[in-house]
Amino acid sequence: MKNPMSTCGFFARLVALCAVSFAAGSASADTRRADAVATMQGLAASMEFAYEAVVPAIEKALPSGARIALEHRIASLDTVMSAYALADLHDTRAQSIALNSGQWDAAADAIVARAENALTVGNYDRCEEMAKLLAQLADDTHTEHLRMYADAYLGILDRRHGNLDAAADHQRDSLKLARALGDDVQAGRALAHLGTIFRDRGDFAQALDMQLQALALAEKTDDRIELTYRNLALLYRELGDEATSRRYFEQAIASAESSGDPSHFATVYGSYSGFLNDNRDYASALQAATETLALDQVLDDRPAMAFEQIERGRALIGLQRPKEAVAPLHAALEAGRSINQHEIVVRSLLSLAEIAMTQNDHAGARKFLDD
Repeated sequence: MKNPMSTCGFFARLVALCAVSFAAGSASADTRRADAVATMQGLAASMEFAYEAVVPAIEKALPSGARIALEHRIASLDTVMSAYALADLHDTRAQSIALNSGQWDAAADAIVARAENALTVGNYDRCEEMAKLLAQLADDTHTEHLRMYADAYLGILDRRHGNLDAAADHQRDSLKLARALGDDVQAGRALAHLGTIFRDRGDFAQALDMQLQALALAEKTDDRIELTYRNLALLYRELGDEATSRRYFEQAIASAESSGDPSHFATVYGSYSGFLNDNRDYASALQAATETLALDQVLDDRPAMAFEQIERGRALIGLQRPKEAVAPLHAALEAGRSINQHEIVVRSLLSLAEIAMTQNDHAGARKFLDD
């Protein structure tokens, strides 16, 4: 099975080139990356319009294997152009054809790609559906690499829903299978997720060990190294080591910019806005969170939008503008509850409680804290 994001580097570079052109034009610093992604999505939509006109002829002319390959390739192009809904449409077609014709490896490629894109936009229901389908396929075909992917996605979802014990169990199982299969990419990802779980638990020694192992594999495979740098930056932020945290954030941002993946850049830069808030650089934090929010809105990444609203709210509180902070924090709270992501809910409530305290609304603060 191929890594779903291992191809189409040309289009990733094209995203970066579009961003540069917007920077040189009239777009503001807050929207230039978002505008570049919107341009790529428009190109994907134009390609889709042209392709749909010839679908009936393709269905008649091509055998199932060729149709699967074509649909999956178009989905891969849509993915790197951040057109995730179109990508899911094409991989759904590839998945259906593959399942109906008993081409299990091709079906698995499509399902993994759909799960990955579902995570990117925070569609947890779809990701869970794909993970369970992978687990069923693993049972039916006795295929360990499908079980490895299923455990990985279920572990991510359990962590985001606050089920840390279950999340750790799934990621350990995924790691064990990845090592047995010699899959360094998936092993590195499982280690990174385990490191995040240990950080959530406050076991920073274990978290650091896991993230450093993940970094070694990311450097070896050149897979998502920007996200591993970001994980280390967040860990050192928890440890109170501002200098090391800042160094890893700088490496993460540089790597994310060179990767050309807008969703990874948004993840890294959004986390950096939290670091800036923690260090009371509220004006810079507000700028970073606002820029990232614009990008997340184009990507339609609901969890990421919620996190950026939290950081915007925190920055506005720090800038002594609490009334302006209420709306973004309530937006984050509503989003967190709608997708059942506990971290978003808790952080929103804590910041809203802080505002209530500054306004001497002790009853309101107590309600937020009780929640």
